[in-house]
Amino acid sequence: MKAMSAAQAARTRAGVAGGVITLIIMLVLAVQNTGPVAVHFLLWGWAGTPLFAVIVVSMLLGFLLGLAYMLSQHGHTTTPASGARAAKPRRRTLRGKRAAAPAAEPVAGPPAEV
Repeated sequence: MKAMSAAQAARTRAGVAGGVITLIIMLVLAVQNTGPVAVHFLLWGWAGTPLFAVIVVSMLLGFLLGLAYMLSQHGHTTTPASGARAAKPRRRTLRGKRAAAPAAEPVAGPPAEV
C-alpha cells in the first residue's frame, strides 16, 4: 500500500468531515419529519408511510449510487496538476514549430461534389 501525500491526506480528512456533517444534517431532517405520508412510485403506492423512513431510504439509495459510481471510477483518475505539467512542454514545442513553419494559404471551402 503506498503512502498518501500530505495534500491527499488533507483532502481525505476534508471529505470525511464533509460527509459526517452532511449525515448529521440529513439525520436531523429525518428525525424532525416523522408524520405519515402517502408514497407513490410507478404503479405502486403506500399510504401511512413515516416520512422518516422515506428520507432514510432515499439517503441510503443516494449513498449506494454514489458509492457504486466512485468504485466504478477507481483507478481512472488523473490529477489536473500532472496533466497541466505534461501539456506545458507540448505547447512550447508547438509554438516553436509554428514560428518556424511557413504561413499556410487560406482554404476557400469544401470541394464541390461531382
